[in-house]
Amino acid sequence: MKYNPMIKIITVLSAAALLTGAVSVSASAVVIDGEEVAATYDATVAEGSSDDLPSSYSSLDKGYVTPAKSQSYNDCWAYSATAAFESKLLRDGVVTDINAVRMSELHLNLWATTRTNGKGWIRSISDSGYCYIAPGYYASWQGGIFESDAADILPDSNIKGDEVPTDRAKYGVTAMRYVSRNNMDGIKRAIMENGGVTTGYSHKGIFMNNNTSYYMPESYTEPKNGHQVEIVGWDDNYDKSNFKSTPKNNGAWLMKSSWGSGSPLNGFYWISYETKYLFDGKSYEPCFAIEQYEEITDRKKMIQNEIFGATYEVTLEGKNEGVFLNRLTFDKDFYVLDKVIFETKAESTEYELYLVPEADGAPSS
Repeated sequence: MKYNPMIKIITVLSAAALLTGAVSVSASAVVIDGEEVAATYDATVAEGSSDDLPSSYSSLDKGYVTPAKSQSYNDCWAYSATAAFESKLLRDGVVTDINAVRMSELHLNLWATTRTNGKGWIRSISDSGYCYIAPGYYASWQGGIFESDAADILPDSNIKGDEVPTDRAKYGVTAMRYVSRNNMDGIKRAIMENGGVTTGYSHKGIFMNNNTSYYMPESYTEPKNGHQVEIVGWDDNYDKSNFKSTPKNNGAWLMKSSWGSGSPLNGFYWISYETKYLFDGKSYEPCFAIEQYEEITDRKKMIQNEIFGATYEVTLEGKNEGVFLNRLTFDKDFYVLDKVIFETKAESTEYELYLVPEADGAPSS
């Protein structure tokens, strides 16, 4: 009979500057779909000085971006997320062939459908999705899956999310970085370091100009129509006259959409820095870059798995420090605790981790 020690992880978070007035963390095991699950992803806001940032940059020109694809359903969120992972692998040189790095958006879409017990992401393959689906998918090591490894997975309107095979992911994400329009230098740095970042905005055709540039003014108050894309570059001097209505200043991001390559820029578009909802971190969050990942092998295991993202939110109510507890159970004869992953929405968060091997043991950092 194997011994299963109970391990308690105490996390102390000290938030220097709250972005949203709340900190979300995976602090305890919870029950979802009848299983114990926990652990999401490490996400901090990009930082850095603009001193060494160029006025223009393009990961597309560097060869870090795959060609624009055409979405089959209301799954732009899946396309933008897989595009960001593809860019990261190309940026790191892990994969050099743009055609070989293609990941399966279909796998992500099917995985994020209603499960056999009626729980999970309550949606069908043709329904819209949520910005949080992909981070949970990647950080739980359920994906991404290369198209070459998913050739037998076909569109199926009757499939349930837990019926989709999840043993084919080659890389598990261990760190993501949130970005916000409050820190444009941070967004730029995240693009340069990771190839691209994902974000959402409200798309209305009336604001598209010549199928090459887009700007929705802040004054627009009609209902939103969400769209998720990958941002792969920028130009501080992109002339504001290129937009149908005129922003206050020059400057635009280069975005990769999921409407195919049949546009003047082959499926890429310029979107004004000042576009309403873009990188606002409220309407379409999270906006993120994939920062770290590792190869998945038979010798590694996700002890807890919060596949749907953080399951609760803790508001510090004016305080700048909180203590959270997570209890893990694993077989010490086979596994060694390698890392702890958690989520925070606070900029420049400092944290300490303490390991308590026994209920009455002294914490060890």
